[in-house]
Amino acid sequence: MLTRMSVKIAILKTNGLQGSYQQLTPSLAREVVNKLNPRELFTRGSLTLGTGNPYTLLNPNHISCIDVETVLPLKSVQPPGVNTADHVADKTAFMVELEKRWGQWRKLEDGGPGTPYEALLHFELLGGWERYVHVTGVIPEQEVERKVVTTLLDLPVLCIKRAGTGYSYINPANVVRARIYHSNREPYRPFRVLPLDPQEI
Repeated sequence: MLTRMSVKIAILKTNGLQGSYQQLTPSLAREVVNKLNPRELFTRGSLTLGTGNPYTLLNPNHISCIDVETVLPLKSVQPPGVNTADHVADKTAFMVELEKRWGQWRKLEDGGPGTPYEALLHFELLGGWERYVHVTGVIPEQEVERKVVTTLLDLPVLCIKRAGTGYSYINPANVVRARIYHSNREPYRPFRVLPLDPQEI
C-alpha cells in the first residue's frame, strides 16, 4: 500500500512488459523524486534502479512510459501554450469527453493567439500501451504553434498529470501515433501534411 511519503513506479516497456518498483522509506522516496528529472529520463545512457544488490539497468530507448504514483512533488515540463495535461482513465472515458466537447468545438469562433485552447489526445505507444489525455491552454503565436506541432514527438518527454497523484512520463520516441482533437478551428497546418480525414479513432 502506498503511504504518504512513498513512491511507486510502473515502467511500460516497448516489448509489452511492465516493471513495477516502489520505495516506502521516506528519505529514499524523496531521493527518487528529486532524481526524476523528466527532461533526462529518456535521454541518458541508461535508467538505473535499485538500492544495492541487484541493480536494474534499463535502456531508455525501450521505455514507452513511466507512471509515477506519489504525493511528493514531481517535476513537470509542458510545451508552450499548454497549461494542463491530465490523464483520462481509459478509452470509454475519453469517448465520453470527446462526445461532450466535439460539437461545441466545431461551433467555436475563430480565435487568435491567447485564445483559450482545449484538446483531447490519444497516444498509441510501442508495446501496445495507450494513454488518453485532456489538455487545456492558450493558442500560442503561429511561429510557436508551428514549432510545437512539428517537434512534439521530438521533445525529450511528455508529462501527463495522473488522476490520483503523480505523473505519467511518455517517451515521445516510442509514440506510434498521436491523434489530437482540438478546439482550435484554424490550427497551424504543416506544409507536408497529407489532407486526409480519419475514418476511425
